[in-house]
Amino acid sequence: MILRVFRQLLASAVSLAVTGLTLILIAALLGFGFAPFDLLNHGQLVFLAGLVPALVLAAVVMQRGPTKALVLAIGLVGLLSSAATVVPEGLRAMAGRPTTSAETLRIMTYNFNTRYGEAVDNLIPVDEVDPDILVLQEYWTWTRDRLHDDLLERFPYFLSCHGGKRRNVAIYSKRPFSPLNGQDCVHPPGQETRMTWIMVEIQDDAGEPFTIITTHFDWPVPIQRQADQRALLADLIRDIDTPVLLAGDFNSTSFSYALRQFSKDAGLERQTQFLTSFPSRIMRRYLFAPFPILPIDHVMTRGLIVSNVSRAPSSGASDHYPVYADFALDSEPNATEAQ
Repeated sequence: MILRVFRQLLASAVSLAVTGLTLILIAALLGFGFAPFDLLNHGQLVFLAGLVPALVLAAVVMQRGPTKALVLAIGLVGLLSSAATVVPEGLRAMAGRPTTSAETLRIMTYNFNTRYGEAVDNLIPVDEVDPDILVLQEYWTWTRDRLHDDLLERFPYFLSCHGGKRRNVAIYSKRPFSPLNGQDCVHPPGQETRMTWIMVEIQDDAGEPFTIITTHFDWPVPIQRQADQRALLADLIRDIDTPVLLAGDFNSTSFSYALRQFSKDAGLERQTQFLTSFPSRIMRRYLFAPFPILPIDHVMTRGLIVSNVSRAPSSGASDHYPVYADFALDSEPNATEAQ
């Protein structure tokens, strides 16, 4: 008797879970027409990770009949709704990348939050990846006081910006650069913008210039605030004449219609499909996440060949894993190889 009642309660619970998650995923799929629904796309992997076991439980614990068939059919609709967004991103991530005969440079973008360990631990992934260019977000003043000299030993050229909210960004480089006129620590008018960016011009070994940009977008809620940030930056990037590499913490996943539209508006190609970077292992103990679930640290380019994009093996003291890319100024890729 007790087991039967428990099974009935469990069947009811999984039925509600399957139905609720399916409705969420359908709404996310329709986010192209209604911005609040697009917010749900940030949780695609979370919702999918909940729907799959709920469907399995429904198949096991529910008694055979029309109700079970209906619940399973609803769950299938949810899976298809998620697949319409997740699968194309996964396929792009698995696609081969071009190779190039030109000398490649390596850039690493790293949310440098040091609140979850010793600040010096953030040097571990930097040394593991050994980038030529390092762009940082959440580079707080106390972190700079602790690590700036160590970073200068590795990168003799630097530029940092400090302020409130998302305005603590920096660039460190092994090769010299020149800040673009007026774009070296921009604080757009109005406190609601809460962000900044750094744009610098660097030359490759052949003396050809390209532009590196880093920024840190705000959270996607409220919707209009991040929309304004995206619009400001996209307008500026369109006017840059050289090849461009934009890297940073976008607080927006690659499943979001808004992020995809930003890359189109800015004339950039997204290089980080399905590359989850949050939360790191040091943060997952607080969120009970078994693996990184949010792809929110991105690399986007224009006029560059990107032969590799990867997540760093460790995260130091940060709640984000760094993301790095190998790139070159080369308009003629020689071949394509599987990643």
